[in-house]
Amino acid sequence: HAQPVSGMKRRDRDARRGVEVVLARSAARFVTREAADLFHDAALAMQKAVISGNVLAFIQADKALDEALALAADNPFAARLAAPLQTHSRRFWFRYKADTGLAESAEHHVALIRSILDGDEEGAAKDAKKLMALLRGHAEVAATR
Repeated sequence: HAQPVSGMKRRDRDARRGVEVVLARSAARFVTREAADLFHDAALAMQKAVISGNVLAFIQADKALDEALALAADNPFAARLAAPLQTHSRRFWFRYKADTGLAESAEHHVALIRSILDGDEEGAAKDAKKLMALLRGHAEVAATR
């Protein structure tokens, strides 16, 4: 039986990991010019948020990235499954990691965006897994606070 880790259960993270990999692979395969523009905007907003230390702007950029991912993947079922898990993760991150984790998180997000824009399905899947591993690590650290 998985125990909650500061409001985030292991099964929540496991479900998100699986669907994020599906979305990342599909986004790399099907990315359109419109979605690519949204990815560029999200990456730029994320970088600006890191430079200014603006946590709320970072969270908005993260949401914009999730929306670009949903559009690019062209898989409404996976996107609908991911949306509440992504929101839950953003709330968790804001509560437990926002004070120190902007640059590291942005680095992982931008790597994912690059793989998607390069059309690298395996790279995108790998980067999605790395991003989810980062989230898991934050959850485990939060459990010890």
